[in-house]
Amino acid sequence: MYYVGMDIHKKYSSVAVIDEQGALVNRHRVDHCHREELVGYFNQFPLKTQVVMEATCGWGWLSELLQDLGLEVKLANPSKVKIIAESQIKTDKVDALVLAQLLRTNFLPEAYLAPKEQREARDLLRYRISLVHLRSGVKNRIHALLTRIGTYHTYSDLFGKKGRRFLSSLELPSVHRQTLDGYLCLIDTTNKLIGEAEVEIRMVVKESSDGKLLLSLPGVGFILAYLILVEIGDINRFSSYKKLCSYAGLVPSVYQSGAKSYHGHLSKKANRYLQWGMIEAAQKAKVMDPFLRRKAERIERKKGARVATVAVAHHLLIMVYHLLKEHREYYSSKLRPNLSGRPVLTLVTKS
Repeated sequence: MYYVGMDIHKKYSSVAVIDEQGALVNRHRVDHCHREELVGYFNQFPLKTQVVMEATCGWGWLSELLQDLGLEVKLANPSKVKIIAESQIKTDKVDALVLAQLLRTNFLPEAYLAPKEQREARDLLRYRISLVHLRSGVKNRIHALLTRIGTYHTYSDLFGKKGRRFLSSLELPSVHRQTLDGYLCLIDTTNKLIGEAEVEIRMVVKESSDGKLLLSLPGVGFILAYLILVEIGDINRFSSYKKLCSYAGLVPSVYQSGAKSYHGHLSKKANRYLQWGMIEAAQKAKVMDPFLRRKAERIERKKGARVATVAVAHHLLIMVYHLLKEHREYYSSKLRPNLSGRPVLTLVTKS
């Protein structure tokens, strides 16, 4: 049996191959641009040979190619492969070799290798997010243009119907008129593309039984339901709600020194999309849901609004775990305290 470590880069990968005793068998550099050569090199390994690569740029297509060749691909968590970062000799060959050794000795800190379908679904989500960011940037440029030329308005939504009529009626020098019209054209184009993406997102959620369950949560609409679905994937890969909350970074970072522990800000080593989505849902849920509103107000009086919002997001993600695990809907009226004083969700079977 062989163990293959790959240190992947944008245009090439450094490969190290070791045997069961840990002896180096081969070192090689494969060029990503020459697919036939790349396939030919990995075709020499027996089926089910384990290959490890870090979850960095380009791992998606590489993992698909190797899986199609019958190899077993594992992802290494870059932030946890400390031995590579701490290595005194930092070269590509050393990294690939260390990855292979970690794989052989079962000390590899693995990252989740999402199935191809889930990665493609995530791509649709990231595409929509990028369009929204692009549209926001263009709107900010329009605001900056109006400020620069001394034009002010009283519209709460400058890009609503009345605001757009105002922008179209402005008498401006030709260069500013051209700039403003160009920006407005970009907004119209991104609106169209965002709408097309959202049609597909809504269809996926409507056709998903888990998606319908998520829509029962306060503060969760089609976009956030889709985000939760594609970022979590199979809920059974989390053995407890605590692990799910840790994955989303909705737990404080902990620093220990001796017998003392210090709790800091939210962990940055997390799925930032899921973390953002749950906080967005919490902003709405603490207004919509009476139980969550009381919970937020109680925490806000002691620790402030930001901590209260995160606490609600944490609570919602626990509910997500139970909803997906037990295939039930959420009803806030069924929340009741147990003997410990903590809220427990009594889930009602979906009718």
